[in-house]
Amino acid sequence: MGEQRKKFNAVVIDDESKRNETYLKVLGNKYNVTIINDLSDFDRARIMQNDIMIIDVWFKKFTAFRIMEEYELTLPTVLVSGKWMEEGEPSEVILSVPKYKNIIKLISWNSFNKNDSNEQIGEEIFYQFCRYKNLLISGNKEKFSVLHLSDLQFGGKVAGGAFNDHFRIAQFLKEQEIEPEIIVITGDVADKGKKAEYMEAYEWLEELIKRIWGMKQDIEDVMKRIIIVPGNHDYDLSVSASDYYDFDFGAKEMGTFKKKANTYMNQKLGFNNYVRFMHKLSRNKGSFLYMDKAIHINETFRDWGIRFITLNSVYNINSDNCENNFGKFYCDLSPIESSALSSGINVNDESCNILIMHNPPENFRAGTENGEKSWARMQTIIQDNKIKLIMSGHTHDFRPAWRLRDAGGKYCNKAVCVSAPSARLNAASRTDDAARGFNIIDFYRVDGCIKKIIPRYFSMQKASITEIIDYSEEFIIE
Repeated sequence: MGEQRKKFNAVVIDDESKRNETYLKVLGNKYNVTIINDLSDFDRARIMQNDIMIIDVWFKKFTAFRIMEEYELTLPTVLVSGKWMEEGEPSEVILSVPKYKNIIKLISWNSFNKNDSNEQIGEEIFYQFCRYKNLLISGNKEKFSVLHLSDLQFGGKVAGGAFNDHFRIAQFLKEQEIEPEIIVITGDVADKGKKAEYMEAYEWLEELIKRIWGMKQDIEDVMKRIIIVPGNHDYDLSVSASDYYDFDFGAKEMGTFKKKANTYMNQKLGFNNYVRFMHKLSRNKGSFLYMDKAIHINETFRDWGIRFITLNSVYNINSDNCENNFGKFYCDLSPIESSALSSGINVNDESCNILIMHNPPENFRAGTENGEKSWARMQTIIQDNKIKLIMSGHTHDFRPAWRLRDAGGKYCNKAVCVSAPSARLNAASRTDDAARGFNIIDFYRVDGCIKKIIPRYFSMQKASITEIIDYSEEFIIE
C-alpha cells in the first residue's frame, strides 16, 4: 500500500522556466505545484491560496524579499539560489533572511538539481513545512480513529463511587483493538470551572494518555493530539462575579453595593482557570482556543486530510446572563462571522473541515432570542466554510449521528453531526442508568482525502462497556 498522504499546494516563483521540470520532480510527491515564471502572472489572492512558496532569490531585477514585501506574501517560504555554496551569496541577502520569520529553508540550486537527491530534498522541505505549520505527519494509514469524550465535569459530587475510571476506558479500547490517534473533548471538563477541578482533570487525562498511547511517542507530539473546547461548566461564576459590584467606600453597609454592567474583563476572568489548564495541557499556547476569540482554526492534522475548527459556543456567558439558567446557550454569532473564517481557510482544498463545539447545532435555533434567524446564519457559516462534520456534547444523551438539515428539511451542506454523552459516571445529579459513555469516530481515507466516516457509540455502566450497534452508521463525505 502506498502512502495515503494529503497533498498540499505549492507555488514556485522563478523566472527561469528551464528549472520547471526539476521543481515538479522534487515537489510533485508532496504538493500540487503551480509555477510562476513571469511577474505578469502574479495574483496575490491566488498565491495565498497555496500552503508554501518556493522563490528564486534573484527574480529578474527583483529579490525574493522585495516580492514578498510588495505582495505581502506571508506563506512559509523556501529560498532557492544558484549562488549559495558556489560563488557566495551577496552579504546583503544573507543578512536579510533573519528578518523574515516565514523563511523555513535555504537551498542552493546545485543541491536542488541533483537527480540522486530529489526525494531527500523534497522530504527536507516537507519536514520543515510541517514544523512551521505545527503539523503532525500521518504516515500511510488509510484509516484512523478519534476518541470523542464530553461533559467529564470533574469536581462534581460523587454518588456511589468514582466510576469515571480511565483504566476501564483504556482497557476496553485495548481489548477491542482500538487505538485512537486523536482525543476530542467537547466541553465541560470541569464542574464549576475551579482550579482544583482542572488539576484533577489533568491528572486523569495524563493517565488516560499513558494507558492508551504509553510513552512510545514524544510528549509534545501526544499533547498535540488532544482537542478541547470549553462548555458552560468551564466558566467560574464566582470569579467572574467578583467584579460585578461597585464598592462604595463611604458606605458602612453591604446594602449600598451598586450593581454595574458586565464587562469584557468580568467575562474573561470566568475562563481564567480553563485557559491555564489548556496552557499546561497543550504546551503550545497557539494550539487552543483563546478566550478573546470565539473561533480558532487548528491546522495540526492537515496532513491527515482533516482540519479542526474549534468554536467557543459559550463565548458570551457571564455572571449576569446565566443567573437563572446556567444551561442556556450563550453564543452571539457576530464574533464568529466577523472572524472571517473563510479568510483563514482555503475552502477549495480537499480537507475535511470539522467543527468542534460544546452545544449541539440545534441550540443555535432554540437558545437565542431570534432563533430562526441565528439558525440561518449558522447554516451559512457551515456551508461557506464547507464543514463536513460537527462534534458536540452538552445534552448528556445518546442519539445516532445525523445529517444537518435546514428548516425546509434539506441537507445543510450534508454536514454530519455527532454528539457524545457524558463520560462522567459519578455525577450526583444523574441516576445509575443515565446515558454515560463515549464515541469512537473512524475516518477512512483515499489518496489522502477523507471519503467516509463511521461514528460508533459506547455505553458505560458500573460493570461494563458495550457498543450500541444500532447507532453505528456509515456516512460518505462529499
